[in-house]
Amino acid sequence: MRKLRWPVALLTVSLLGVSGWMFFVGAQAFTRFLPPRTAVVNISQIFESFDKRKDRAEELKTTFQTFSDDFKALNEQIELLERELKDLKPGSKAFKQKALDHIELDAKRTELRNTRGKEFDAQRTGYLDEIRKEIKAEIAVVAQAEELDLILEKAVTAENPQAGMGFHWAIVHFAKPEFDITKKVTDRLNERYKRDSGASR
Repeated sequence: MRKLRWPVALLTVSLLGVSGWMFFVGAQAFTRFLPPRTAVVNISQIFESFDKRKDRAEELKTTFQTFSDDFKALNEQIELLERELKDLKPGSKAFKQKALDHIELDAKRTELRNTRGKEFDAQRTGYLDEIRKEIKAEIAVVAQAEELDLILEKAVTAENPQAGMGFHWAIVHFAKPEFDITKKVTDRLNERYKRDSGASR
């Protein structure tokens, strides 16, 4: 019996030691676990406050105004020709000339719509893509600098087709101000844009 006690005692002590070690390792792992470092951002606010976006919007406005003025001038010329054609005798030399002028102006109007209109749409889409990429890249830079693990969008624009309107709906309903990197990203974008614009002049 005495011979059996020592192995049992040794086994018991070993089991207690192993379970104690496992408990210690588990406790260490639990204390080392850190929740992800999180921040929030409002993309719409950054977009609206980005100076480059404002400058590009002004460029587009000027481009569109020029296109609109040219299109309006052609429309007025065509309407004038149509009124003059009503007063001319069909088949006369003057009627034929005005009819040819009408065809030429109508072709110019179609070409203007097809070329400059598409160019304007492509320019607008290009500007939007460029600005989106810059905002996304700047958020990534801030995330790395601040050692953030997760960035959440604060709000989304929801649409109600029946009511024919949209509204800004919060996704994050509360966040401490120090968790909001919207201003930091906006300031960095505007500072870099100002620096790049000054260098290119």
